[in-house]
Amino acid sequence: RAQLRVGRSDKYPTVTIVGYTNAGKSTLLNHLCDAGVIAEDMLFATLDPTTRKVELPDGLEVLLTDTVGFIQKLPTTLVAAFKSTLEELQEATLIINLVDISSKGARAQMRAVESILAEVGAEDVPVLNVWNKMDALPPHKLQQLKMRSQFTEDTVLISALTGSGVEDMLSFIEQKLQGDMKRVQVLLPWSEGGLLNELHERGSDVEEAYGTQGEGTYVKALVPNSVANKLKDYATASFPEA
Repeated sequence: RAQLRVGRSDKYPTVTIVGYTNAGKSTLLNHLCDAGVIAEDMLFATLDPTTRKVELPDGLEVLLTDTVGFIQKLPTTLVAAFKSTLEELQEATLIINLVDISSKGARAQMRAVESILAEVGAEDVPVLNVWNKMDALPPHKLQQLKMRSQFTEDTVLISALTGSGVEDMLSFIEQKLQGDMKRVQVLLPWSEGGLLNELHERGSDVEEAYGTQGEGTYVKALVPNSVANKLKDYATASFPEA
């Protein structure tokens, strides 16, 4: 199973929405945090990523980012034009693969996204598959997909337009993040500068303070379990008051 990572922000995990063109990425972001992104039905309506902070059901805060819409066989010139945007996917903690499940080409769209993720080196970032536009499905098809989504790993069915299923999606995101991460409170000696750097690079919600007696650096953070294991010898019950 892929390890969850922490993106560019030291403070918050980064959840990035990707998907085929017109899958509803901007509509979802607008629904969640009223971001004001253009949510219209056109190719590459979102030319720049839009990032907003979102609070999940149990209080965990994340940065949610919308990206450019993908198309099948994305031309090399467009890949180059959006290279910096797409390469940021490598640094995401979690990727939401948003799919227009009402489209006849839904499976092809999912494959197109997977291909682009591999092309930009983000194939190892954990993915949550979000089947969007359940509101556009006929009743019999909706029931079929509700059942299928329940038995498909890392998959949730939603309508970004009406909000149906969105709370379930947020809970799923929180479970995935918390399942692979742990809160730590440590006192790192000055000699552990490398470990402190790793904590900042891979941790989120980082809070730092310095001991008054020169004993080292106090740190609180949410980190992947692999990092928490390296920090266990430095756990401390105390933390300097601000």
